[in-house]
Amino acid sequence: MRSLPSARVLIVAGSRKDGDRLREVLAKLGHQPTLAHNAAGALAHLDEESFDVVLLDPALPDGGSEDVQARVHSEDLPTRVLVLARTPAHEGRVLVRDGAGWIAADGPEDELDLRVREAAREARNQRLVQRLAARLAAARPVATDFVAADPAMRQLVAAADRAAASELPVLIEGEAGVGKAALARRIHARSARASAPFVDADCRDRNEAELEAVLFGTGRAPGLAEAADGGVLLLRGVETLSAALQARLLRLIETRDLFRAGAARAIPADVRVISTCRGDLDAFVRSGRLQEGLFDRLDGLRFRLPPLRERLADVGALASHFLAVHGRGRLHLTPEALERLREMPWPGNVAELLIAIRWAAARAAGDRVDAPDLAVPAGSRGGLELAQGLPLRKVERAYIEAALQRNRGHRGRTARELGIDPKTLYNKLGAERPRKKAGAP
Repeated sequence: MRSLPSARVLIVAGSRKDGDRLREVLAKLGHQPTLAHNAAGALAHLDEESFDVVLLDPALPDGGSEDVQARVHSEDLPTRVLVLARTPAHEGRVLVRDGAGWIAADGPEDELDLRVREAAREARNQRLVQRLAARLAAARPVATDFVAADPAMRQLVAAADRAAASELPVLIEGEAGVGKAALARRIHARSARASAPFVDADCRDRNEAELEAVLFGTGRAPGLAEAADGGVLLLRGVETLSAALQARLLRLIETRDLFRAGAARAIPADVRVISTCRGDLDAFVRSGRLQEGLFDRLDGLRFRLPPLRERLADVGALASHFLAVHGRGRLHLTPEALERLREMPWPGNVAELLIAIRWAAARAAGDRVDAPDLAVPAGSRGGLELAQGLPLRKVERAYIEAALQRNRGHRGRTARELGIDPKTLYNKLGAERPRKKAGAP
């Protein structure tokens, strides 16, 4: 019996005498009991803490037993409900019929102990399934290619490979689109955590409550930090975190414990944090946007990725690599196209170059990409010219809208053509999300 886990138990008993007795017995047996005497108190505890087992009186004074069970079921909490009844057909028959187990309220202590431990094991198996599902939903296949032809970039990549052997947090600075996430993936893939999850969390453009739930989870489900347990949590835009979330993140790094939103109990999460920021994180500390204590922990190993305009030797190598992927090996760059690529300012850096190559691969005739193929057609929606140095988001938007036009507004086919997940396409389109036109196949 003792090989089964002890349990965090919520006792919901209308009788104070019965509730106090159960609490004393369960504590003596090595469990962690919490007592509520009505449905309102039980629901409040479920909002604040996580429990393995709920021992539920079917005849509460406020008549809310079914509400308590409904909360557990509707939020898919990893919690088992055991009805306190004399027989399964007694007052709790409705609760049992809806999936609860049952236990004799005044039965022997060893039977109570066994039933609670069995229920706790079932709850923890459910929690494990939820965590694995969160990992599958959060993690994406990790591409580890990081193309570098520039001598200084080769030295930086070699230093990043050495950093992979460490457990220290990593900080990667640089402009938008320089390849910070790609470097983070490479570090993960060469580390001892390579077989564990790599979870990519974007901290930008979210309000505090939403980001708290996404990163740390709620009573309903694990967050991304929990899904990254054993692996790497990439935090994009760490400089945008609020003071409260910075404190939560610092606790996670220091103790490897996290609290789901509103919870009072910690959950272990062994993660290596890699953070990225656009700009100089020291400046964010000086301005007060980033707490000095968190900065000291994030700044374990630091890398600054230069913009593409400062490493023009990488342009040709990156373009050829992207063309091999998105041209399915059938295309090559002409000398004129390569020269034009090297002359462009690339304000959107590597990400903009990738968009240009994808566009060119879609337009190229025959087996080569020539200089004219690198321009977005003037008559397309947006009428953009990549060489004009427009912001990356506008270039990307025009590229996506042109692909939508080619696919008659069908987002599934558009996502497949672009090589991205349909959900990613949906998010990139933002508030204006064109849907498939009526009558489109």
